[in-house]
Parts: sequence; C-alpha cells; structure tokens
Amino acid sequence: MKQISFLVGMVVFGLFFTCASNTVYSANPENKTAEQLINRKQKELQDFVRSLNEECPMDNGDTRYDKVEFISENEVGIFVSFVEETVLSVYTDEEIAAMDLTGIKDGLLSAIQTPSWSPLCTGTTTVSFCFSDNTGRELFRIRITPEDYLKTSNAGSKNSKEGLQEIVNGLNNACPTVIAPNRYDKVELLPDNEVEIVITHMKETVLSRYSDAQLKTLDGQLKKMLLPQIQSDVWAALHAYEITFVMVYKDKNGRQLFRIKYTPADYK
Repeated sequence: MKQISFLVGMVVFGLFFTCASNTVYSANPENKTAEQLINRKQKELQDFVRSLNEECPMDNGDTRYDKVEFISENEVGIFVSFVEETVLSVYTDEEIAAMDLTGIKDGLLSAIQTPSWSPLCTGTTTVSFCFSDNTGRELFRIRITPEDYLKTSNAGSKNSKEGLQEIVNGLNNACPTVIAPNRYDKVELLPDNEVEIVITHMKETVLSRYSDAQLKTLDGQLKKMLLPQIQSDVWAALHAYEITFVMVYKDKNGRQLFRIKYTPADYK
C-alpha cells in the first residue's frame, strides 16, 4: 500500500488552528525564578489543552475531533475519528503498523512548529495524534516529540532550494492517496519556484459537462473559496519559501477542470 498522505494532516489541523490562534498568553514577566517560569509554562499548557478540549466533540467534514487531554504528565493526546468508513479499517493492526506514516508526521510537524502552537511546544511535552475509524477502533498514533519540534535543521527551516525539494519529495512520496471524494495524484516542484499539486475528483461532477470556456468563468470564484486552505499554517513549511501554489483539479476521467495559482501576495 502507498504511504498515507500528508494531506490527512490538513484535515486534522483545520479546527485547532482556529482554537490556537484565539488563545492569548501574556509575555514572560521579568525577574522570575526558573521555578516560577516552569510553573507558568505548565499552567499555560494546561489552560491551552483545556481550551481545545472545550471545543470537542466537533465535526469537521470527514473527521470528528473527540477530545484533547493529557495522556501522561508530559504527553498531550489529540483524538480524531473518521466520521465515515475508511479503507484503513480493512487492514489489520499489524498491516497498519507496517505502513510508512512519514507523510502525515511531516505535515503535523510543520504545523506544530508554528507560533499558534507555542503553548504545546514546551520543550518537554510530546504531542500524540490518535486516529480512530468510525467504529471507535484506533488505527494509528503519530507522536511529535520535543526532539522533533525543536529541531533547527529540519527541511522546512532551510532557506534553500534543497530544503524545498525535500519537502516536495516527501509530499509526492505519499501520492497517490485517496481522501474521499478526492485522490491526490502528485506534488511536483516546477521552475520559477512553483509547486504543483494535482487532485482528481473521483465522483461524477456536473463540471465535466462544462466547456473549457464555461469553466474559465469559475476560476475566480473557486480561487477565492480555496484561499483559506492555502493560507492555513499547515502549509507554513512551504510558505517560508514564498512559493507559488499551482492547484490542478481533474475529473474522474482525467480531464483538467481548473489550474489555479496562488502567489505569496495571495496567501500572505
């Protein structure tokens, strides 16, 4: 089986970026002892976890955010369920354990490293994302350790062509993957600092009956509708390179319906 896509990570963070961005913490007071600072940081973490959990349960399309809680003193669990049946349910625990989950972890890691999540990233706290199917069976966990999110040498922090290529390769290695009703076919680095993401809509769509000229008239509307997704902190690792996103949408027969570009001026 192919790797599970990084794009699942986008679904996970859709709710919590909003929660995190609305949580405000005061600046570090001066002349505090080390013990006082540690206690303050722990209280911030507890308050932050509590605020996220108060938003649960909450449906977000194909997923439901069930709860956010401490698994242990230094580990926070974010529990997410797939609302509908998922293909992963047919696999045994052993088969799922053998899958390469690097794509998902990379996506979660790039989001965890953004300022919105600073209360979770205490330097001692591990963040575990726990995915279950619609029957309540736990499918897999992704653990983001302090070693992961404190790295300064990760690919997303490299201001170089090499760093961008590493990120794109990681995303592309996760393709093709299906997150109904779409299939993510490929992610490719193009000339002029453009990253192309090709998505196929696998169900019948009325748009397939439209002429190219008719589809062209919808470009602006679709671009505006999808912009919040492109602006999400999930894409922070790519935003840092000031890339142009090239989103290519196809119907189930392979016909290209839209090719929409988002420049840094659009999403920043």
